Amino acid sequence: MCVEEQVARIAWFYYHDGLTQSEISERLGLTRLKVSRLLEKGRQCGIIRGQIHSRGEGCLVFEY
Repeated sequence: MCVEEQVARIAWFYYHDGLTQSEISERLGLTRLKVSRLLEKGRQCGIIRGQIHSRGEGCLVFEY
């Protein structure tokens, strides 16, 4: 599995399924630190992007 696929899988577990980094690390046989670093890499590379849909979204500042 390439890094991009691994990042996408981890992001799905984290953001869609609501798993913790520890739960993901156990499921995939990675360290929690590796999971954390791959999530950060995904954000930096644009694989992971955040969206907020809310009436008050113009009043919010969104930062990773």
